[in-house]
Amino acid sequence: MSFGIGQHMVIIVRNNQHLRRRKKREKFRKSMNTWGIAYKPVLDFPKATPKLLKGIKRKLRRENQREFFLASLITLLICTTAVFLLIK
Repeated sequence: MSFGIGQHMVIIVRNNQHLRRRKKREKFRKSMNTWGIAYKPVLDFPKATPKLLKGIKRKLRRENQREFFLASLITLLICTTAVFLLIK
């Protein structure tokens, strides 16, 4: 009964060996990690001004209010429909 499980395990091991031998994967691995030394990319973020931060904050609040309103409206419609169908 467990012959299928053993065969599946053999296929997985074989596929993993094929993946390890592929040239593309080795090149990618070497570019991201140079033989065990961790590579940490340097990110250059622009400085945020208080005015820019306030604008982002306002925009996020507006988006959150819109999402909350839509979620509340949909919930209210579903509840109203359910109550109407139960009464009818």
